[in-house]
Amino acid sequence: MENFSCSHFTEWYNLADDVFSYTIAAIVVSSISIVPSIILNTAILVAIIRSTSLHTPQNIYMSNLAVSNIGLSSLGIPLSIAWKVLERYHHANELVCFFAYFSYTVCSFFCGAAFFMVTAATVDRYLALRLHLTYVTMVTNTRTVIVCMVFWVISLMFALLLLIGRMVYSLATSLGILLFMLVMGYCYLKIYHILRHHHNQMQSQMTSQPNHSSINISRYRKSVITLAYILAIYIVFYTPYLSSQAVIAFNGVSVPSLKLWSIGVLLLFVNSFVNPLFHCLKFEDVRIATWKAILLRMTTQTES
Repeated sequence: MENFSCSHFTEWYNLADDVFSYTIAAIVVSSISIVPSIILNTAILVAIIRSTSLHTPQNIYMSNLAVSNIGLSSLGIPLSIAWKVLERYHHANELVCFFAYFSYTVCSFFCGAAFFMVTAATVDRYLALRLHLTYVTMVTNTRTVIVCMVFWVISLMFALLLLIGRMVYSLATSLGILLFMLVMGYCYLKIYHILRHHHNQMQSQMTSQPNHSSINISRYRKSVITLAYILAIYIVFYTPYLSSQAVIAFNGVSVPSLKLWSIGVLLLFVNSFVNPLFHCLKFEDVRIATWKAILLRMTTQTES
């Protein structure tokens, strides 16, 4: 181990024995989550694509979120497992170093894209309430697709920062995650105030308000509450990783920071399954379309 050299990951390699139990736990749990995550996210993606009624800006963000989760589960997690196995049992510097950089970059790319999509979906709910009647004309599916493409590019740029420097990457990542969390928090705060204002108006003008107005507000409130739960999930699952990046950026690599990083990465991997599962449980239209897609697939396989 003393002769190993891999730029930003040399210290990680030298401390591998000290965080061995955390690494094994991350490998085992991550391996278990791969197949369910791929199946569920693929079903959601197929359901949204096939159902024209689901072709809305919010579901476009969901479909891109599903793509990022599929990429993470099918490519990012296996590469990370290979990196940690080679780090432990193989001592060819170039091979271990290649997997360290490649897996870290790929995982950062897909995790970053997923986080951006959730942020964009939150901003979309705020715009739907803030713009009201002009929302449909201003926030179109075409513009939403363009926004998603921009976020994929930004996510790639964040991931490639690792090639510039470990310190630069950790600092930019921690600040980026914190900034987008603040954006989501701001949007939910504004949504809460607007909904409360609308609720007070409906209570005072109940006789003059048509019934469908209160129903629309109720449905919108339900979707916002669901997104709030998703935000809470992301805060829980991203905070350990955010903390580890901040610690590494300011204090360097150490055994405690690598243990925290292992926990953070594990939660990011598990989130690729928890997040779509929550979507299916909370969004009725997505859940129904997803079950139809799964049943159709099972029927096709049975007939063939």
